[in-house]
Order: sequence, then C-alpha cells, then structure tokens
Amino acid sequence: MMVQQLTSPASPLAPSSKRVGGRQGSKAPAGGRGGYQDKCDVFQIRAGVKKTDDPRLDELYAMGMQQYWLDVAEFLGVDAFLGMWRVLDAHRDTMPDAGGRGASMSPTLRPYSNYLKFQKNRFVENLARQGVPPSEIQKRVQTQLCEKISINHIYRLNKKNKIKR
Repeated sequence: MMVQQLTSPASPLAPSSKRVGGRQGSKAPAGGRGGYQDKCDVFQIRAGVKKTDDPRLDELYAMGMQQYWLDVAEFLGVDAFLGMWRVLDAHRDTMPDAGGRGASMSPTLRPYSNYLKFQKNRFVENLARQGVPPSEIQKRVQTQLCEKISINHIYRLNKKNKIKR
C-alpha cells in the first residue's frame, strides 16, 4: 500500500516528467496571505516603554538620582554614564560641594550655547585666515550657521589676523 502511495502520480516522491531543483515548472502560489505573522511586534517601540531594559536605570532611580541625570544615563547608556560618574568623582576635590559634608558633588557645566558660540568664532577666524572679506564672512555665518553676526564682532574676533576695513 505504501509503495502505491509513494509511486502514485499525486505523490511528490513519485517519478514523473517534472524536472528537479530550479528547473521545476511553476506552480500556482499557495493560498493565504504569507508574509509576517500578525503578532510580530518585536521591532516596534511601544509608547511609554523604556528604550532599554537595563535594571541599573531603576537602581539609579531608586537611590534618588535626579531626573536630568537619569535622562543622561538613558541617553548615553548606563555603562558610559557610570564611567562619566567615576571620572567626575575622581575630580571631586576640585568641584564645589553642593550641600556641605561632602555628600554630593556639584560639577559645573557651561550652557551648550557656549560651545556653539565657540565653534562659530572658530569658523569666523578660519574664514578670515583664508582671506575672506568680513561682508562675505557675515553672509556665510548667516547661511551656513543660521546666525547673525555684526561686522564689528568679526573685526574684534580677527584683530590678530589683521583684517582690513
């Protein structure tokens, strides 16, 4: 009986005139939708769910870490945050105390706008060293950095580069 089933024309194992491998004739596609399963949401980020499941974030929260530091830890990753914390702690003697008795450190960090201003000034100085006239520097700062700068400020920044009026 089994031999008959295996050799019947309906059996996939039966000898036939069909070719093998990539030379098989085309079949009609099987019914159904195909594709991914309906419940495949592994790669989707759900609202209200943390980006990382690092339990150390919960520990930092439980020990009373301020929210801005928790945000930094989540952004950098806990390992990088803990490394930064160790570096800051190594320099605690040069930082002001926040509440006396040395219970906490109070590192000072300039506003990010100070960094952007520093970069803008280096941009202006570099253009001046290249011989770009102040009016062109002013235009480039406006178009490339989306900031306004006065011609007088350009002169002040580049006194050492001897820009001529």
